[in-house]
Amino acid sequence: MNRWDVYWADVPFEEDALQGKRRPVVIASDRTVYVLVLRVTSHAARLDDPYDYTLQEWGFAGLTKESVVRVRKIAQLRPEAIGEYIGRLHPVDILGIQACMQRFQQERKKRFG
Repeated sequence: MNRWDVYWADVPFEEDALQGKRRPVVIASDRTVYVLVLRVTSHAARLDDPYDYTLQEWGFAGLTKESVVRVRKIAQLRPEAIGEYIGRLHPVDILGIQACMQRFQQERKKRFG
């Protein structure tokens, strides 16, 4: 499992961690105890969320639908929640998500110090 790989995973809902959904995720960081992932959705990017990134090369990553990475929706999963490998992000999408993550982190620092 490497950063920027795309996998199927069992992701709990934010409002009820006992329930969840099997969905694609992008590996943001692989730690010993948990894996940081970015949720992927086939819903359109939300116009009011500048941290939704629309994948340019979603087919390259092995996804079957146009997809959006919700950079604001970082989740910690246990390694056993990660399922089958789907693919790897295209370099243009890696750069786009990195830029989006950087903007998100800068905004959080401004707000929360």
